[in-house]
Amino acid sequence: MISVYLLFQFFNWRLKKLIDVCNNYANSHNIKFNPTKTVCMLFETKKCTIKKSNIYINHNNVTWVTQFNYFRYMFDSASKQQDKCEIEKRLRNMRIMGNVIATRIRYTSAFVKKNLFSTYFSNLYCMPLWIMSAKMLKTAQVVHNDCFRALF
Repeated sequence: MISVYLLFQFFNWRLKKLIDVCNNYANSHNIKFNPTKTVCMLFETKKCTIKKSNIYINHNNVTWVTQFNYFRYMFDSASKQQDKCEIEKRLRNMRIMGNVIATRIRYTSAFVKKNLFSTYFSNLYCMPLWIMSAKMLKTAQVVHNDCFRALF
C-alpha cells in the first residue's frame, strides 16, 4: 500500500485529472492508495486565489490542510517564516555533521575525505522547495565552505 505521494498542480481540474490518471494506473497494476493519509494543500498567492473543491481517491473525499509534515519537512501553505526556520535547522545540522566527520576522519587520505564530503554535503534535503533570500544563500555557502575547510 502506498501511504504518501506528492502531486503539485496549479489548477483544480488538472489536479483531478492527474489523480484520475494515478487511480487508473493503480487499479490496472493492483496498487492501493491510502485515501485516509492523503491530503490536499492549497498554495495561494495574492494575485491568484483558487476555490477548494472536493477531490476523491477511491470514492473517498480527500481532506484539505494548511500544514503537512513530509519526511521531517513541514510544508506550510501560508508562512514563509517556516522556510527560514527549516533552513537554519538544516544549516545547523550541516555544521554539526562537519565537525563530527572532521574529528573522526582527520588522519584519512584526501581522496576519502573528498568522497565523504561529496556524500554528506553536496545536497541539502528539500532545498529546491525553499524560498531563499540572497542573505540566506550566502549563509548556506559559508557553512558549506566551513565544513570543507574543517575536513582539509
